[in-house]
Amino acid sequence: MIRAWMEHGRPDKAMELFDRMEVRPNCHALIALVNACSCLGNLAAGRRIHSQISDRDFEENSVLGNALISMYSKCGSLIDAKQAFDRLPRASKRDVVTWNAMISAFLRNGSAREALQLFRDMDRDGAPPPNSVTFVSVLDSCVEAGLLSLEDVRAIHGRIVGAGIEREAFVRTALVDSYGKLGSLDDAWEVFLRKGDEEPSTSLVTCSAMISACWQNGWPQESLRLFFAMNLEGTKPSGVTLVSVLNACSMLQVGSATAFVLEQAMEVVSATRDNVLGTTLLTTYARSNDLPRARATFDAIQSPDVVSWNAMAAAYLQHHRSREALVLFERMLLEGVRPSVATFITALTACAAYPPQTASAIGKRIQSLLEEAGLEGDTAVANATLNMYAKCGSLADARAVFERISPARRDCITWNSMLAAYGHHGLGKEAFELFQAMEAEKLVKPNKVTFVAVLDASTSRTSIAQGREIHARVVSNGFESDTVIQNALLNMYAKCGSLDDAQAIFDKSSSNQEDVIAWTSLIAGYAQYGQAERALKLFWTMQQQGVRPNHVTFISALTACNHGGKLEQGCELLSGMTPDHGILPASKHFSCIVDLLGRCGRLDEAEKLLERTSQADVITWMALLDACKNSKELERGERCAERIMQLDPEVASSYIVLASMYAAAGRWNEAATIRKTMLDKGIRADPGCSAVEVNQELHSFSAGDKSHPKSEEIYLELERLHWSIKAAGYVADTGLVLHDVSQEHKERLLMRHSEKLAIAFGLMSTPSGSPLRVIKNLRVCSDCHTATKLISKVTGRDILMRDSSRYHHFTSGTCSCGDYW
Repeated sequence: MIRAWMEHGRPDKAMELFDRMEVRPNCHALIALVNACSCLGNLAAGRRIHSQISDRDFEENSVLGNALISMYSKCGSLIDAKQAFDRLPRASKRDVVTWNAMISAFLRNGSAREALQLFRDMDRDGAPPPNSVTFVSVLDSCVEAGLLSLEDVRAIHGRIVGAGIEREAFVRTALVDSYGKLGSLDDAWEVFLRKGDEEPSTSLVTCSAMISACWQNGWPQESLRLFFAMNLEGTKPSGVTLVSVLNACSMLQVGSATAFVLEQAMEVVSATRDNVLGTTLLTTYARSNDLPRARATFDAIQSPDVVSWNAMAAAYLQHHRSREALVLFERMLLEGVRPSVATFITALTACAAYPPQTASAIGKRIQSLLEEAGLEGDTAVANATLNMYAKCGSLADARAVFERISPARRDCITWNSMLAAYGHHGLGKEAFELFQAMEAEKLVKPNKVTFVAVLDASTSRTSIAQGREIHARVVSNGFESDTVIQNALLNMYAKCGSLDDAQAIFDKSSSNQEDVIAWTSLIAGYAQYGQAERALKLFWTMQQQGVRPNHVTFISALTACNHGGKLEQGCELLSGMTPDHGILPASKHFSCIVDLLGRCGRLDEAEKLLERTSQADVITWMALLDACKNSKELERGERCAERIMQLDPEVASSYIVLASMYAAAGRWNEAATIRKTMLDKGIRADPGCSAVEVNQELHSFSAGDKSHPKSEEIYLELERLHWSIKAAGYVADTGLVLHDVSQEHKERLLMRHSEKLAIAFGLMSTPSGSPLRVIKNLRVCSDCHTATKLISKVTGRDILMRDSSRYHHFTSGTCSCGDYW
């Protein structure tokens, strides 16, 4: 009866009957019971039956021994399986089935190396010769695991020929597949073209292996040729065949062929609910930008596995439909599908579509699910979590994730993600310190991306000395000749104000002179530095040398026109962008022109331009508002501020500029009303901060700052400077103070601006006659600009200041910006 229940596919009933038995089962019943435990995956019951086998001295029975090895293997107990194998006498009882069962047990439990060793032991232990099952098992799994070389497979092929089984269908298929995976298409073709014994159904399997080998080795056209030959012979393709053919179609992008294959694939998916084929099909549709059909294919898969869910979510992400990707993630959880590492990475990436606060909240929920799934320790997932928080602006959370990853598990992506996060948020000092920590740990060697990230970060608040230090690391790590690294170095030097170094990097490599990014970085550097003629000359030279400008190049060229007051050339550049270069002007291009028109006092034209362009946004209207402030056109400024507040009521700078215009006009009530509105709406302006480089280190100051250890000396130096420049003609621009207080109080407030504190500290801490380098996170105010010109005159110092708008080179009482910025 036990055997009868097993023959009818009811292992549960067989075990129930065994539990009620009052007599000891015979050898045949024990074999059936071991198989029942194997089907049920019941390790405890299997061990109980094994103990009866041992009590009855049946352990040396090869059929029972083989059944025990197979049962323990399927129940996941490799130790028990090996013990059962070892108990069988080597020569007398271990037949080829026994060896195959043990090899299969190793392979099933992820021990391909041990399986291969057992296969090799067969030659030394007097074992029977391997049969087709042995060879196919070893070839399929050990090639996949990277344990067999091409020469190893050729040696096994020779043994197969010697055993006379080379014509068997599944042996031929395994050989074709192995040769294909090892990149030997000639060997695969030789096996495939040799006539075999297979029926049409098994011939399809071999043909599918050959189709797969062709596309894997860069011959997709041969895959399609074989596929269409099969169709002409009337052979219906399997799901496995179609997966390979779809991959070949993706490589070739042949429209008519792809349509035919897609039609056949959809028929098979609808008929068989083949998960692998369905997943490949939806991926093919997604790559072809046919998201509706990709979703229809997903819905046609009856029981999608985690790979199918991941593929559909990735398709949404690929088409910038992040919200749909997260909805799919939620549905997947509700349907009880266990997420994989790839699932969580996709979900974390999709968070970026939401506003920062919402994204961070969703990210924290996903992070808790990660912990429940026990995947928080996976480095790839941790990197994705770090990246998600960084993109949400939650740098504290990003750094917390970074710190939770043990140093041994941090890979280059971990470090690069954190470096890029600091760079994106203008935290060059923190990025440089993190880079130093990376080098100090010596566990991960920085790669090209590392240096690009730290160099990009260095353009914000890193000293030129630190930039040169990074350059030295680039050289010592052998990346100096890399084009991407050269562009990053050029950009860093240009933005740090060292144009000679930037030009030297550009001139050093011929590849730079063929790269639009290098040209654009150099043009931008000269433009920001106020050298409009040099920047525009480079712009025209670039085109003469056959390098086509992109939209960023035009921003740099227009910035040069703006900073050089070249209205006619700026207008010509803007009007020629679309007809001459096929580039549609965007808001940043219009912003440059509006700023330029403002510089030339043509505010009416600037306003009319914004009224008639669809590209007018906060950036462009803000440019006009700044121009109104410089020209003291309050009425037009009110209109600009109103437009900005309609477009984005959270932009703090529009309120601040308008309030300063009211204050300058003596309209204190309106200025106070603006400040109250900001307070009521919770709108906060970024606090002004300036830094000066002293002894290769940046010292930062905010307005009225007294936190510096030398604060008392700084204020004494500032007082001395104040009287010196006053004697040279300085008059405080008290209209900038938004409070209705006395003139004397206003002057004291202006004197304590962060720029002046940084300059005072720089002057008292550096040798006489040496230049000062100052960085300001906002646009320098008109009072500090006037004061700095006079400081450069009375001290005989050159002062290089980079604000959020441009570079200012103050020397002998003048500035390179020509007093318009």
